[in-house]
Formats: sequence, C-alpha cells, structure tokens
Amino acid sequence: METAEKLADEDTMFYELEDAVATMIRRCIRCFESYPGLLNKKKYRFRVLKIMQKAEKFILKIEEEKTI
Repeated sequence: METAEKLADEDTMFYELEDAVATMIRRCIRCFESYPGLLNKKKYRFRVLKIMQKAEKFILKIEEEKTI
C-alpha cells in the first residue's frame, strides 16, 4: 500500500480493513476445505487455534485502547 495519508482518509480505509478480514476468512476456509485434517485432527486443530488466537489478541488490544 502506498502512503495512505495521500490516498485515503479514515473513512475510505474501512474498505481496506473489510477486505483484509474477508481475505483472511476466505483463505482460512480454503485451507480447511483443502486440508480438513487441520480441524479434524486434534494435533493440528490445536495449532490452528493457536494461530487464530493471534487475531483474537489483536482485536482485544484494540478494544482495550483508549479513544480520542
């Protein structure tokens, strides 16, 4: 992405955020469809959840931050 300050403002950046989330979900679904063992096998499911918890922690961090 080029310098966002010159190309967009906060309102238009919602499209970027929505696309990022949609892309992540789409890629996860594709992985789970192609490799069902990622969710069906206990040893892999644990690793999948550990990876997904990074996103969860990021969301919690944002929720805890103070707004202006």
